[in-house]
Amino acid sequence: YVGHLLRRITLLKARLNQQGLAGLTALPPADYQAFLPGSNIGHDLHQTLRTEQVYALAWDQNHRQMAAELATLQARLQQVLTIPGVPLNWLADWVNADPSAEPITLADFWGGSDAADLPVVAPAFTREGKMKIDAAIAEIESALDDPKLLGKSKAEFVEWYTHNYFESWNRFLSAFEKGRDLVRDKS
Repeated sequence: YVGHLLRRITLLKARLNQQGLAGLTALPPADYQAFLPGSNIGHDLHQTLRTEQVYALAWDQNHRQMAAELATLQARLQQVLTIPGVPLNWLADWVNADPSAEPITLADFWGGSDAADLPVVAPAFTREGKMKIDAAIAEIESALDDPKLLGKSKAEFVEWYTHNYFESWNRFLSAFEKGRDLVRDKS
């Protein structure tokens, strides 16, 4: 849901800043899958919904209505991000759930096949995962009226992330020598 809010806010801001169809289509579209949990609306229908919302926004001339929607969505985003007891740690889960995100495994270094009992570095704790998280935080801050609202949550997340990043890599490196078994199994 947060992803949808962020993308819709970004699109509305761009349109209110006089971006036309070309500028809007260059931006990542809002994701409607969040509104249909557990269902698979199909790739084609999902793409159609995403494309249609960009075209509709490009043709919309009612800036007052767009500004009102922007304010409403920003208020919802702020409300979601400030729920007590809900830290930004979900960003790591979001990266880990991305089908294109790859973990780092011992087989990446040693070859062979990974064994289920060997540690991996989750996608969120890879260089690419960190870049996705940083981009998401930047997008959240950009979407909010006052980016300082994220300050405390962001600081807590950075502390949590740093600890878990080092723990993940420590577990991985502690088992690194077990990668030799992967090579033996390969031969």
